[in-house]
Amino acid sequence: RRNNITPLYVFDGTPPPEKNDTIKNRLVKKQEYKDKIIELQEKLNNSDDMETEERKTLSIELQKYKKKLIRVTKEHITKLKYFLDLMNIKYIHPNCEADNICSKLCEKGIVDAVLSDDMDLLVSGTRVLLRDFYIGSQKILEYNTSTILTELNLSKAQWVDFCILCGCDYLKRINGLGPKNAFKFIKQYGCIEEILKNQCGDGKKYNIPDNYDFRKARLLFNNCDSYCEEYNNLDIKIDDLF
Repeated sequence: RRNNITPLYVFDGTPPPEKNDTIKNRLVKKQEYKDKIIELQEKLNNSDDMETEERKTLSIELQKYKKKLIRVTKEHITKLKYFLDLMNIKYIHPNCEADNICSKLCEKGIVDAVLSDDMDLLVSGTRVLLRDFYIGSQKILEYNTSTILTELNLSKAQWVDFCILCGCDYLKRINGLGPKNAFKFIKQYGCIEEILKNQCGDGKKYNIPDNYDFRKARLLFNNCDSYCEEYNNLDIKIDDLF
């Protein structure tokens, strides 16, 4: 608000079934973080004979893992909504993931940019993505989709297919097919269908994974069935508090 920026908060709803594998992987990672926290805590509890510098390093590492384990509960969301209401700051809570709603709001010009650490937003319609905001330095990193497409000389459809090939929340990437070759093949063949036909299958270098439903991933990135028309008329102006 100090910089004349009007915020609109979008809360997460229910993710699509296609994201189940990603969610399971995240749960596994969280358990790994919990195990690491226990291990580091035990080392610190028995650090009487440890050098001060080593103890400091362990403490820093412990805090790093604790930050990764932050979990947002329904109680947190309720309290945050109450706080936003007190501050006259607008928010919406759709029945789907926030990502696609944010992207469509940006794509339709309802908002100017999206602040998020999720790079998938660049695929689903976000025109300007803001990441890595540090309040201390007042610096932020901007990704502009239009500039990216121009620099890479890709169409929007090719960009979506390229990002799907690189791996996304809805689909794992083809084993051995990294970003470099994905980009080369998109430039050469134009779309995933042609890449699979020419580079994957019997006798070819790459194998198509089971349940590789790239069309569903493409559909999820290009469409947002939960977007409500009423969002087009959102009044997100912040009223004066007094």
